[in-house]
Amino acid sequence: MKKSKVLDTPKPGLHTPIAVLLAFCFLLFVPNKVYAGPDAIKITHVDTIIYDEEDISLSFPAFVHAEHVMDEIYVIDSKSRFIIFTSDFFPLFTIGKRKGIVYPQGLTVDMEGNVYVAMGASKDNPKNRISVLNASLNWDRDIFLAGFEGADSFIPYRLATDREGNIYVASNYYPGIIVLDSKDNLIDIMSPDESGRKVKLNNVTIDKEGRIYLVSTIEGKIYVYNENREFLFKFGEKGGSSGKLSQPMALAVDNRNGRMYVVDYMRHTVNVYEKNGTYITEFGGLGWGPGWFQHPRDIAVDKEGRILIADTFNNRVEVFQAKELLVAKIEEKFADGEEEIIEIKEQIEKVREQKIDVKEHKPEIKEKIEKAVFEDVQFDFDKYNLKDQYKPIVQSVYSWLIKNSEDKILIEGHCDERGTNEYNFALGDRRAKTVKDYLISTGIDSSRINTVSYGEERPLCKEQNEGCWSRNRRVNFVIK
Repeated sequence: MKKSKVLDTPKPGLHTPIAVLLAFCFLLFVPNKVYAGPDAIKITHVDTIIYDEEDISLSFPAFVHAEHVMDEIYVIDSKSRFIIFTSDFFPLFTIGKRKGIVYPQGLTVDMEGNVYVAMGASKDNPKNRISVLNASLNWDRDIFLAGFEGADSFIPYRLATDREGNIYVASNYYPGIIVLDSKDNLIDIMSPDESGRKVKLNNVTIDKEGRIYLVSTIEGKIYVYNENREFLFKFGEKGGSSGKLSQPMALAVDNRNGRMYVVDYMRHTVNVYEKNGTYITEFGGLGWGPGWFQHPRDIAVDKEGRILIADTFNNRVEVFQAKELLVAKIEEKFADGEEEIIEIKEQIEKVREQKIDVKEHKPEIKEKIEKAVFEDVQFDFDKYNLKDQYKPIVQSVYSWLIKNSEDKILIEGHCDERGTNEYNFALGDRRAKTVKDYLISTGIDSSRINTVSYGEERPLCKEQNEGCWSRNRRVNFVIK
């Protein structure tokens, strides 16, 4: 079996303090769903980006950008490249050394589709610079920063553009954001002040209203400006406990409602704030399974409100969805029936309070569930191809979905215990997606099929032999 490129994290031994063991168990078994406040914001893990267009795993992705014109996703990893994905996370192509991209740090895309890439010095080009690619992804020009104190050592790290075509450039721990006009001329340096000293900054983000957000890892604060670069307010509190920011690395804004998400590198979490900077909740935590992080470094929110997080040391980009998006879909579906929405909500509350027996109340549901029992699809060791002998099982799932056109199905991928946790999560994901692709090829709409990988975490059998391991290398089906 191939070895994962992620460094294995040492597992606690018998000498580990009881408190650490309890904390570790808490992280493993508490579901990664968040509820906060009277209107309970629920944030759920919905997908994971793991591979490029050649089916090669991402390597320590440290940057993610959601571009809102073409609705594409850009990811930078440690292989000196950036990868472009569609809005449904299908990898299109990679841009690397052949296009002059070496040691990219971050990027942004303007309204005309031009891509600005922040790059450090390299052997072939000894100067720090911003390389500009046109909408066809061909080199257009290089921008070399000059005319301000420290320009010679200034390494561009993160970029943003506003509606006027101005370029905002952040460097790691530089006391200011460099602002260039559309002709690459220096026009401003944005420098927040704390007790008479200039704040060292790490990141910059601009939302669709033109508000500018400056991130300071050292201060544990976010500084917010209007489109005229006039200071509005700041928020965030330095610290390592819930609700505080230990090492904030990046901020993303949901342009539909102004909600802000701040990724914290050391706490392995994302803090959520209202548009005015009021803290709401957080999600994530240190872990390896879906919905957990190991030192996340960047964050973005796409047009649909999905939250994308560069989960660097887990070698992936994780995708989450906020409750408001799910509610919006329900309201759209029942736009002409407000009473029906109320009735659905009341039924949900009754089920939650165990006031009704669903099977007794809806005998047709019981019959449907009893008929929808599918055998598992099994796989060879370290393989994810669908063998011919298991295709009839998947075809029976197809037949059931055709007869029950309003239902959806969840495909769960599993592995045996051999190999690292990280590798097995990726392998389980491939197995689930192989079966999903087969169902799609038969004519089932992809929106009716979800996938999840549990790696080696949910074995059917725990004996140390091939007969047991073969049972655990499987895909199973869950009716939703």
